[in-house]
Amino acid sequence: MKKICCNLMATLMVLGLCVPAYASGISEVTMPPTETTINGIPESEYHDPVQTRDVIARTFYNYKNNVHKEDNTFKKFAHFRQDNTHSTDKGSMNVTVSQSDKQGSEWSFSQGYGFEFKTKILGSLKADYNLNLKETRERNEAVGYTASHPVSGGKVGYFDMYYIGEKIGGEITYKQFNTANPSNFIYVTEDVNATVYDKDVLSVNAVYYEKSN
Repeated sequence: MKKICCNLMATLMVLGLCVPAYASGISEVTMPPTETTINGIPESEYHDPVQTRDVIARTFYNYKNNVHKEDNTFKKFAHFRQDNTHSTDKGSMNVTVSQSDKQGSEWSFSQGYGFEFKTKILGSLKADYNLNLKETRERNEAVGYTASHPVSGGKVGYFDMYYIGEKIGGEITYKQFNTANPSNFIYVTEDVNATVYDKDVLSVNAVYYEKSN
């Protein structure tokens, strides 16, 4: 299932068939890929500075979510430009996404536990709220999306294409214990916030604007 969300200065018409970008003098720029981040750090570079694996162990217990809303400009994946400065007549800007790169999610949580709990949180959201979420938009996932808007005479028209993110927030509870005495454990509750993606609906926000040059 797919949908497009439009946030425009004027009404945006999303068409099933549009003139290809190259046929109408429109330039298309694909945004570089982004990695999933944890507390602002790329996941591949993230290391939990608190947990000592040989002494302290933490096991997932549950997750309770209390925030769920959309971020309409979460990750920009494409940018289009059409120059109509040499005409006094209104033009038509019709764009088609021909390529898109991988875009990761964003997580924010305490340094007190390992990032492997992310999959547990997403599983809990699916079971408790039927929120089918995922961490990453894959390469070329947005290919084929189209949008159209008139361009004023003497102006340059722009489209910025964004993936809509799903903001979540709540509390994770886990058991913490010393591996030398696992029967002696405590429950720890900490805040978690994240922006991820709807797994079932590929939501795109096409934002149109104009400049003089």
